[in-house]
Amino acid sequence: MLIKRVILLTSFFALAPMVWAGSFQTALGQPGFQCQQLSLPTNCSSDPVYLWNQGDYVGQDVTGSGLGSISQLSIDLQYQNVLDVGFTETYGVTVNGTNVGSFSIAGIGDDNYYFQSDVFSFSPISGPYDILFTITSATIPLGDGSIGWVDDGVTSTITLSSATPEPGTMALFAIGLGLPLLLALRRRLMAWA
Repeated sequence: MLIKRVILLTSFFALAPMVWAGSFQTALGQPGFQCQQLSLPTNCSSDPVYLWNQGDYVGQDVTGSGLGSISQLSIDLQYQNVLDVGFTETYGVTVNGTNVGSFSIAGIGDDNYYFQSDVFSFSPISGPYDILFTITSATIPLGDGSIGWVDDGVTSTITLSSATPEPGTMALFAIGLGLPLLLALRRRLMAWA
């Protein structure tokens, strides 16, 4: 009975990390924050950062995540919508220069704050990670507004997830499979003796 319990517990602890992928969360504005504002470069030091030119971007360099590779990016970015009605900004999302998706924000012109929440899944990309949100749509004409990204280092979150098991997880998995086999082999050898 004891051997069965050991086998069951060992198998559970070996397989549990396979289900729960590793993840790491950061926020726009933490060390590694990136910004390019073509018309007004000093705007990158404000909060929020207003963007309206094709090629403008905000982003975050992520180091020390402990993730060897990622295959999913979840965003929950706060922005102020001062973009006039009838205009839309489209953003390309890249990780280490690889396009992983895009999203669009339509102008409301009410100056209120909203969240852009999205999840992007892709083939594994190795770290460290350079994540950029770049305007790919046409430049908004002067006077027709912009989108202001909150970059206070807390509010606009970016979560990196690894769906592939890390090397430590694989070692634990091997132990979880190997230990019950060794116990069974030992039991058989003791029965023959």
